[in-house]
Amino acid sequence: PDELASVLESKPDGGLVVKGDGDEDVVLCSDDATYTMKALDTSNAMLLVSPNDTAAAAAGPVADTVESIISYHFELQRCLPRLDTLKGILALAAYDGPESERDHFSSSSSSSYPSA
Repeated sequence: PDELASVLESKPDGGLVVKGDGDEDVVLCSDDATYTMKALDTSNAMLLVSPNDTAAAAAGPVADTVESIISYHFELQRCLPRLDTLKGILALAAYDGPESERDHFSSSSSSSYPSA
């Protein structure tokens, strides 16, 4: 999509992040959008070749070196962020009220930090 091209042009050192756990779909995230990524097979393989020497090419035919053969591409489809993992993490530290918070901090501060 065009909006991803503009992100790559404006932030070449990292404006996009690929995320996904073993049991989740792989997603591509920008600052303001999320896209599912699906690998699709291509009927025509694409050959990636390294550029040849222009001086040698001017003298006659030159054999290019095939660096890689690609037989798939990624399809990106915009989607809503999935928050199931975040909900699970936050559920482990659910707020139980001020008394529980007071007990938690008073017991953890005496055992977790060395005395001055």
